[in-house]
Amino acid sequence: MFYVVLDELIDVSDPGWKQAICDRDHELVAIALGAVNRMLAVYRDIDVNRIGASSFHVIELVRGDLSNISVVVVDETLNQISDFSVTWPGYRTMGFGEAITREPKVVDAIRTCLASGTEIPMERELLTSARNHHWRRQLRLVPVEANTAFESYAFSALKRAAPGAVFPDSIDVFRKLQELDSALANAAAVNSKTFTRWFDPAIQGWKGLLCAELKLWHSGCYELRNKVIHRGYNVVTEGEADAAIKHTMTAISMVENCIQTLIL
Repeated sequence: MFYVVLDELIDVSDPGWKQAICDRDHELVAIALGAVNRMLAVYRDIDVNRIGASSFHVIELVRGDLSNISVVVVDETLNQISDFSVTWPGYRTMGFGEAITREPKVVDAIRTCLASGTEIPMERELLTSARNHHWRRQLRLVPVEANTAFESYAFSALKRAAPGAVFPDSIDVFRKLQELDSALANAAAVNSKTFTRWFDPAIQGWKGLLCAELKLWHSGCYELRNKVIHRGYNVVTEGEADAAIKHTMTAISMVENCIQTLIL
């Protein structure tokens, strides 16, 4: 059960105030639902419970998901004004115990994100979507979302690694990684740090890929995504879907670590 308080003033001395709310009941529910969905999106992105489970499975709500909906009016101390309620009865469920208990740092992170209006990075939204597809057994969609997450991250990483460079919107992931490889190598040379190149310059194309994390992403996600999209592969297994997510997350973590170590 949850409550949403809308910042609207109601003049209860107006004899038509009840009818005015009844005339807007669906509009008010839609406004409340929009606020709830913003919270759920941030919650899904950040939340982790005390047994280490994240809330990747949480999805935004639609009207059909809701039950026991009531529109009421409250005073300044949140006491309900009597003799008025617009109600749609139905079923309800609730959780309990450690599954809904949160560490203070998790709650603080969610509040900070909500208060600041910080946008959730695209790659995290897409990875969340991939995990949702996996959880809901829509396995062929997993490598599609996971690979798109990596490609989105690769471009944002490239802009941070080479902030003065200009790249076309159509730059493909192979070129993104080549440019990242060069930018990180240059940063390492300037800062007298060690960096192991990702590509063998003597070998053309993906065959020249040397980095273990990127090779696992390429074989376990990128090629699986191409198989699904371009060859109609519709029988992605749970193991393949799980590996696509795992190798994508590992590759992103590796690239991010390189940026943090060599540039930032």
